[in-house]
Parts: sequence; C-alpha cells; structure tokens
Amino acid sequence: PVFKLLTAIGVRENFASAYYNAARNIVPGPPDESWQLLTFTVSFNTTVPGLFLETPKIDPRGTLTFKTANSSHGEVLLTVQAHDDGGAQNGGTDLSAAMATLLKVYPSPRVLKVTPRLHSPSGGGTITVHGVYFGSEYSRGYRAPVYSNLSVFVGGRPCSELEYVSDVELTCTAPEGLGPQPVLVQVADGSLSREGTLSEAVSYSEVYFGGVQLEQEGKGILSLLPRSESEGSSLMSGLVSSKMIRAVMVLLERIVLGGNFLEIGGQRVNHVAIWDGHEIQLMGHGVDGNVLSLSAFGDDVMVGGAFTKAVQHNGGSLATGGLARWNGEAWSPASRDAACVFHGTVMALLEHGSVLYVGGAFVRACNVACSGIAVLSDDGQWGCVGGGVKGGAVHALATQGTELYAGGSFLQAGTMPAFKVARWDGHTWHPMGELDGDVHSLAIFGEYVYAGGDFTRSGGREVSHVAMFYSGDWYPLGGGVNAAVLALLPLHGCLLLGGAFTQVRNSDTPQPLEVPYAAQWCLGEGRSSFQPLSPPGTQQGPVRAISLATHSPLCSAANSDQACRVAVTRSDLL
Repeated sequence: PVFKLLTAIGVRENFASAYYNAARNIVPGPPDESWQLLTFTVSFNTTVPGLFLETPKIDPRGTLTFKTANSSHGEVLLTVQAHDDGGAQNGGTDLSAAMATLLKVYPSPRVLKVTPRLHSPSGGGTITVHGVYFGSEYSRGYRAPVYSNLSVFVGGRPCSELEYVSDVELTCTAPEGLGPQPVLVQVADGSLSREGTLSEAVSYSEVYFGGVQLEQEGKGILSLLPRSESEGSSLMSGLVSSKMIRAVMVLLERIVLGGNFLEIGGQRVNHVAIWDGHEIQLMGHGVDGNVLSLSAFGDDVMVGGAFTKAVQHNGGSLATGGLARWNGEAWSPASRDAACVFHGTVMALLEHGSVLYVGGAFVRACNVACSGIAVLSDDGQWGCVGGGVKGGAVHALATQGTELYAGGSFLQAGTMPAFKVARWDGHTWHPMGELDGDVHSLAIFGEYVYAGGDFTRSGGREVSHVAMFYSGDWYPLGGGVNAAVLALLPLHGCLLLGGAFTQVRNSDTPQPLEVPYAAQWCLGEGRSSFQPLSPPGTQQGPVRAISLATHSPLCSAANSDQACRVAVTRSDLL
C-alpha cells in the first residue's frame, strides 16, 4: 500500500476533533488488490508530557483524530504506516513505507494581568495587557519583527490603537465601559484563530465608597459605583480591611485608603495604603493612629488623622503629629520642616489651588496659633483662617470659587456666632443659619451648599440629617433620612449620600424607602426625589467616605480642583 501524508499539521490547543485528509491518495496496491482493506498505525514522539488525552489515530479514509489535554500545546512528530489485509504472498508486502509529519498544537493567548485595572467609564486610557503567546515563532508558527492579526476586546468592545510590544505584552486605548469587564485577546491566523480571556480584568468605576461591614465583625470595605451596565447604579463589595475605612482618595489609577484598619487585603499596612486594583502598595509602614482624611497637595498625598508619627520603609519613625506628607517614597512633616510637628487631630483636608485647608481639633498649626481651621501654602507656610473656630472642631470643608465653607461641631467662627457651619469669603466669616447637630459632610451641588450630619432641625424647620442652604436658611431634602449622613458627593445631576441611615423619605410618599447606607437625591423637572443607589443588602454597613475618581470625565468638565483632586471624606467625632 501507498499513501501521502501532509508534511505539517497545525491545530489549536484543546483540540478534540477530526483532521480530515491528513493521509490522502491512499492506494492499497495494484488494481487487482483494490479489494483489500487498509489500517493505519500511528506512533508519536514529543517532549511535552501528557499532551494527549486520546492519542492520534488515522482511519481508513485518512482522517486523523486525537484529543489534547486541557491547555497543553507543543510539537509532536507523527510516524504513520499503512497495513493491508491481503498478506505478503508471491513476494508482495502488506506494509507501506513509514511517513512522518510534524503536528503543531498552537497555544491560545493567555491574559494574565491588565494594568492599570481602574478606568473611567468614558474610556480613553492606555491599557497594557500582560500575558504570553501574543506573537513569537513558537506561538504563531513563523518569525516576524512585529506580529499582526491581533485584536483586544474589553467587555466585548474593541480596544483601539493596538500595538504589539512583545510575545508577552500588548498596549491599546480602552473603550467605554461600566463595572468590571473581561479582557479578550484574539489571534486571527485563519483556521487557527484562537483567543484568551481574563475575567474582571478591568474595572470601570467613577465613584469609590469606604465604610464598614456590620455583619463582618466591623471589617472595612471598599465599594465601587457603578457595578455593571445591567445593574446601573449599584455598589460592589471589593477590597476588605481589618477595620473601618474612613477616607478614600483616587489619584489617576490608584486609590489611597485611610482608616482604623491595621491590615488591608491581608497585608499589614497600619491605617493607610495604596491600592492599584491588583495589589496593595505600602506607604512606608503607615502611621500610629487612625487616618480620618486624605487629600492631594501638589504631587504629594496629605494624610490627616489621630496619630503622632509616621514610619518609613526602613522602620525609622518620624514625629509628624496628626498631619503627614507622603511623596511616593517617604514620609515628611506637612510643611517639610522637620521641626514643625502638627499637634492635634486632623479631620478634613481640602486642596484649593496652591493652598491646603486643614480642619480638625487643634489649637496650633506648628508655630501658628489657630483653632480648628488652618491653611498651608505650597511653600510650607502656615496661616490661620479668620482666627479659627471655637466651641468645637471642623469636620468638613468645601469650596466654591473663592469662598470656603466649614462644617463641624463649633459654635463660633472668628468673632461671629456660627452654629455648626460657616462661610469664609477671604476676609470675614459669615454664619449660615443654625443646625441643632454636628455637620459631618459638605458639598456644592448646583448653586447651593448641602450639609449632612447628626442634625434634625434648623430653627423651627425639620431637616433630618441632610439639608440645602438657600436664601439664608436650611431646607430639607424631601422628608430627610433616618440617621446620620457622613458623606456627600454630586454626580450627574444627583447628590450621592452615604452614612448610617437605612431609610429615606420623599415628600409625596407616606412610606419610607429602604436604602441601606447609600442613596441619591436626584433633580427632576418640577420634583426632586431620593432614589436607591444600590439594591437592598448590597452595602453591608455605614458609608464613611465617598471619592470621585480623578480619571472621571467630570474632572475636565468641572474645571475645578475640588471636583477632581479632593477626596470628600468624613470621620466620626473621636
């Protein structure tokens, strides 16, 4: 018998099918032997152990069948002989000459990691796909300086401006998306086209929430908004810390977290750390007490709280007081003057242009006497804002244009009586009505100032925990909420609320709406209303901080330092 065998055969990994006409031009022998039946024997030699779940076989029609082990690939030398059933009488032979072919099982691309993982829903950021088998002589079967016929999809949408870097790296520009999305790399080599996917490789989120899980022994939780396209506005449980997360700040593709925790993501960090969506990055060895507020200031991260020192990577401690500066490599005092220790607790930080406003419970800012509210310039000089506050502390700060708003537990700002909230115009403090409880959060939403806190009344008017300041008085949002509002953030025509509340009440509905710990107040034509922000049970404990991602498109549109660089954070009274 005689036959011809393909000189090379290529298949994709995880092959479990038939390769037709691998053997062809099959002839049992001379015409008078055409009645004879043929069988094929196949032997193989490979350096890949366990390559086959079912070893190669060729049927009388020349069809090759085999099944490879899951995710196995490599080269195999097949040796094939045909055998007829006519015997070898009269000097004939029933065995053909041995034929050989190279079987190549090509690997599918592997996506191992995508950086950065955190992206804006509007897309546009550069993605680097890390993996293997994107393009090499082994993975593609030919040699080329640059490999083409590649595609990258994020959540089913094409990633544009794709560039081949190496067999282990690709770059492209992220498309639009919402929530966590898979990344798929496709190699289009004709019949050998293959692909590899990494689920939840990219997370499109615009807002980050920090809080605590009541049912998980008080562990902290980082949540994301939105969760997905199908779920719309919804929270997702994400990174878990050993105790409460009190402050969240997003800088480009990284999230800075502060709070009561000693560990986060299973790693010892001591109250403050950075998360890039994949890994925890240490900030030295953290600080020795709770972190209550975070802000960018120039190229550095400012960390405020109830601590006295920061610990460097080498273990050396630095006396900082309740405010410290992290430059990406090391800690320093807030003003960069080693002799300037900030004595007191910092509860609120706000970068505005070239200065940093600092609020809290203190009576001095280094060498400047100032109670509760101070300002640090970019050249390291401290100043007092209008003589400070008296009768309590500053818990929240916000700016609008050149005006500064402060909220807290104080009863006097400068020389003016001010019940929990006041406005500084650059020269003078102005009282802003009267609230009967502490203010924990402030936000500028549209033309108005909004406050959240422990208060329930303003004068004779009921304003249950959240209120809008208009024409010299505080007004309720619907029927308010049933417990403290600890964080506020405007987003897309709505005001996001986080706190200890579990119910909200709209003015036109008698029954409260169950919205555990997070809700939104949305403006509408002729009527504004509270709406759920997450399905019941999604958020498992009070929200302590809300931060807008700096990669949000709102940043460029807002043209405002506050909208883009300041974490809206909040702490409880100590």
